[in-house]
Amino acid sequence: MKTLLAVVFAMLIAQQSAAQNWCPPGAAWTYEWYAFTQTGYADVIYTGDTIVNGLSSQKLVAEKHVYDFLSQSFLDQPLGTYLTTVNGELVSILTQTGFDTLYWFGAGPGDQWSVSRAFDPVQLIVGDTGTVVIQGVPLHFLAVTYQPPYGIQSDTVFERIGSRQVFIDASYTLQIDGPAVGSRCYADQDISFTTGIAPDCNFILGVAETPPPHRIALYPNPISGDGRTTVRIALPFDHQPRGALRSSLVASDGRLIEDRSISDANTELQLSLPLLCPGLYFVRLASANTWLGAAELVVE
Repeated sequence: MKTLLAVVFAMLIAQQSAAQNWCPPGAAWTYEWYAFTQTGYADVIYTGDTIVNGLSSQKLVAEKHVYDFLSQSFLDQPLGTYLTTVNGELVSILTQTGFDTLYWFGAGPGDQWSVSRAFDPVQLIVGDTGTVVIQGVPLHFLAVTYQPPYGIQSDTVFERIGSRQVFIDASYTLQIDGPAVGSRCYADQDISFTTGIAPDCNFILGVAETPPPHRIALYPNPISGDGRTTVRIALPFDHQPRGALRSSLVASDGRLIEDRSISDANTELQLSLPLLCPGLYFVRLASANTWLGAAELVVE
């Protein structure tokens, strides 16, 4: 009987220890959301435990909260429910083929695992490890690189917090034009962590509520549909050169026509456009994680 009690006690201690590195009570994540004609944030909330395939699992409910520039309205839309399970220092997420590795907090330099996404998996490689203390709580971290087909992306993965750059569902980040572009905030019953991407965790930039801090102008505008392929973008007067800018061209029905990096300039830059059918388009401009604004472009 004593042996049985000792085993049960050891199992409870192990479960409590495992719970501390992922989904402690009150765990909630907030991510930056930047997609087509929408800007805002996505949150992921730990809502409790359940049993999946005989494993104790954590239920994470995700939703995006955005301002849509086409409809000029604020939208709250569900992204789905994610299920994770913890086995010591290994955190797995439920995919179509079963539980797959999400984070391996016990990994060391040179270790690697595959990160699931909608298409082919992405390889994650650990470069270094360490410990950081956040509000009195020591958290183990991994310095890693993701190696998707279109280029290497560096990141840091923390216990509890997870990835700094990649959404919990990597399909929303590790793809070209992925809408989830980094972590804003994390909080649970013990700590509150922010990356400083946005003024606050639940910030939404919407022209109906808060004017954009920067504005851009296009000229000529309208442009003719007979073959003109360049327009100039007048940058905000308070914009300082920051290297590469990201320009997105979106049709009025929300289709992404083009997304590219373009060279910065002091006050204006030139944007080469593909041949466009007559209609209304939107040009969006961003610098790193800074939203610079959007402007309508009319093609006659």
